[in-house]
Amino acid sequence: MSGAPRKHIAVLGAGLGGLSAAWVLGRSGHDVTILEQSDHVGGLAVTKERGGFEYDLGPHNIHTVHDHVISFFRRNFSASFFEHYPKSTILKRGELIDYPLRGIRVITSLPVWKIVPAALSFFAARVRMFLPRRRVDDSFQAWITNRFGKLLFREYFGPYAEKVWGISANQIDRHVAEKRVPVISLTELIRAALFGTTAGSNHPEFLAHNYYLRHGIGETVSFFLREIEKVGVRLVYNCEVRRIVTAAERVRAITFATREAGEQEISADYVLSTVPLNALISLFDNAPQKVREAAAQLDYCSSVLVFLRIARESVLPSSMLYFSEPAVRFSRIYDVGMYSRAMVPKGKTMVCLEFPCSMNDAIWKADDKELAKESIEALSKHGVLEERDVEGWHTERISHSYPRFRVGFQERVASCFGFLRSFENLLSYGRQGSFAYLNTDGVMNLGFKAATAVLVSESTGYPCWEWFGAR
Repeated sequence: MSGAPRKHIAVLGAGLGGLSAAWVLGRSGHDVTILEQSDHVGGLAVTKERGGFEYDLGPHNIHTVHDHVISFFRRNFSASFFEHYPKSTILKRGELIDYPLRGIRVITSLPVWKIVPAALSFFAARVRMFLPRRRVDDSFQAWITNRFGKLLFREYFGPYAEKVWGISANQIDRHVAEKRVPVISLTELIRAALFGTTAGSNHPEFLAHNYYLRHGIGETVSFFLREIEKVGVRLVYNCEVRRIVTAAERVRAITFATREAGEQEISADYVLSTVPLNALISLFDNAPQKVREAAAQLDYCSSVLVFLRIARESVLPSSMLYFSEPAVRFSRIYDVGMYSRAMVPKGKTMVCLEFPCSMNDAIWKADDKELAKESIEALSKHGVLEERDVEGWHTERISHSYPRFRVGFQERVASCFGFLRSFENLLSYGRQGSFAYLNTDGVMNLGFKAATAVLVSESTGYPCWEWFGAR
């Protein structure tokens, strides 16, 4: 940055999105301050340790189509970064079904008296897709039913979606189905039935290679923390951001408070925010009422994670096991040791059960001991493990796991971003900041992209969001 003036850049949030942007901008010679509300960095991308076990808050599997993100990991974690091949299965009526769906199993795994009705319902749905009438795809339920039929929706898709998102399937936006559910064509299904190929495996969700770090995603956080310290990035912990000060289409300052120093204000030439989108809008005194109302209708799913320390090397049939039955309150379970044996002691493993919930609902407020008991009893009942296999347990609570995609959320998000784009030096991004279900690598990609947008904006004078592009 020879000869160029240092700019003051405020980064809201010290998750991977904020850290990756701060790293690039700090190395470019700018004056960067990260404001973090908690007492640690990393957000959800932390690796913790308990009793000789390391664990992430969920499997932070890296499967990206962004080559530069893979290059980043290979350059900086050459001894730790490795490709692996995780397998996922669904436990349905005591049977294990490969995911993504393989061959004709999507139908033949049903009770025998439902096979013919399910097949007829599926084929009827596909025929209707070619009829010259308007098909209404206004919700997850409608989108799935229009492509798979009512019976398969009730058997496979509806119950699990409602468990994960915490709302009725007709209130879940079609976006969830479009992004997460591979559509199986008639030709593909017939070919799968005859030749045993994987139906639906051409969906983008399943195309990228999978990678992991030997000691968890926390290795990335530790790297960024070391590197930003070298270039003088200021990091403020336990910080409450109270107000964003604006004037003449620019953000001018951030007002925040800490317990030690009380309320303070810092000037900002640019602001990069990764905080929840609805919380960001509330920091503006000049946000129009319509935008405030749109932001107020955005909410986030929460989770309670129950970790069981197991006195066996493995207990699951696959690295990830999904439970679609409504009677089982957890949605899925993953085996830490199957992702990286370096994270668990020899001859042992740890499994994590995810209980989807909302802040302050019955699951969120449940007694930890009762949740652990419920977890062990359910897994014992389904033959996954025996109670004597469990040598310890603990829980973790996540207030903002992922956005809750209610019908119409995209219009509300667009309203929020329409307001935010009135400020040429402000970006909101990341899983919470862009209200998108992004993986770790996707968040990092946006962090690098946000930093680049600032650098290009500074050299051209154009609004940084023009260079950042779509959220």
